[in-house]
Amino acid sequence: ADPPRVVIALKGGGIAIYRLEDGRLMRKYNGWLYSEVTVLVISHEESRLFIGYDSSMVIVLDVVTGEVQKRLVVDEESKPISSISLSKNDSLVAIGCNLTVSLWNTQTWEKTFQHTDIMHPVEEVIFSQDQRSIVSASFCQIMKIDLESENTEVLKFLSAEIDFLAFTPN
Repeated sequence: ADPPRVVIALKGGGIAIYRLEDGRLMRKYNGWLYSEVTVLVISHEESRLFIGYDSSMVIVLDVVTGEVQKRLVVDEESKPISSISLSKNDSLVAIGCNLTVSLWNTQTWEKTFQHTDIMHPVEEVIFSQDQRSIVSASFCQIMKIDLESENTEVLKFLSAEIDFLAFTPN
């Protein structure tokens, strides 16, 4: 069965999941949060909630059952998760944390790639429209990581600090 369409609310250290159709509370999480939540992302299929913390950890919850599916530790230095991005089919998750961009397979939960040679803390990571690369933004630098070859390329140095990043359809 399809998971219900949901709204996620974050307030005072708690997370609440509501049904979009009728506003009914499905689940509420209080007190078990490990540290401050920095990022919330729901999967495209709306069945998983990815919660990034200020302690280099991402918790993956099943939206319907409320069970923790996985705990991912991205950086041993306990830095904040700044960005989480899912591929269109939810098979990969890219995570930005401090000076690191990592890529995880969501079927096996293996870390398939990690890039740590970044000059400034990562603000944003997103998948390209064709899903063949990840683009990350940190301070004034935009970097492309080719997923097939794992080559990195600095695309642009801007004269302004970057907080958010988006692709045009083409």
